Amino acid sequence: MRLFGLAVILAVSRTILPLVTLSSGSRASGREPVDALWEQYMLAGSAVAAEIKDTEIVVVERSSTDPFTSAHGKPEWAVFTRHGISVMKLGEGIFRNGGWVIVGGLLGLASEGASTFELYGKAVERQFSYFPFPFHRDPPRETSYEFLLLHRRLGDSVATVLRRWVFDAEQVAEKHPRPTEGVRATLRYDPATRMATVTIAGLRRPVEQQVNLTTVLQTGSQ
Repeated sequence: MRLFGLAVILAVSRTILPLVTLSSGSRASGREPVDALWEQYMLAGSAVAAEIKDTEIVVVERSSTDPFTSAHGKPEWAVFTRHGISVMKLGEGIFRNGGWVIVGGLLGLASEGASTFELYGKAVERQFSYFPFPFHRDPPRETSYEFLLLHRRLGDSVATVLRRWVFDAEQVAEKHPRPTEGVRATLRYDPATRMATVTIAGLRRPVEQQVNLTTVLQTGSQ
């Protein structure tokens, strides 16, 4: 069963936010405007569902009260939490049903002083144009993943990206039937060493990487 796609856009509150008009430079087709908008909401700490339609963006505010911990590190589940973000742009191909859907949200959180460190994850779904019959058939698609470690300082309006991990569809391990498996990530922070550890599982080659946050904390305290 797919946990994201068009249904994600509908699983939100009915409060419609004002339309945002895209500049002429944002009319390029493909993934770029979807990515840019998703990360704009991420850096601002917003929780929304958005759909790009030509030169307009329809934005719906999310109403979930589920904490980020309920996602268990999975981007496809994080979209349903109070920190979830989804952005889609369809309209490609002869049937106008191809395009991009990006979902995800907050997966991990740590703080020290005026600094908060956040691990976000996003599942990037490339949906290929297809003949829409029979209607119950899953659209052809492939999914890649990105994980981002952010620094959000008290008083700043947006966060900054400290580190990014990118994995294409070929790097994802075979799908597993159990919901506790699949691509997922966690963040651990050791205040004694000021080291953050990001672990990413569900890949053909799992990742565990440490990030030294000493310089970031020293700069943030000035």
